[in-house]
Amino acid sequence: MKNNSVISQEEKKGSAA
Repeated sequence: MKNNSVISQEEKKGSAA
């Protein structure tokens, strides 16, 4: 998994794993 900050951006794009 990525950093919490990156994860937040990724989930908004729907790319969070």
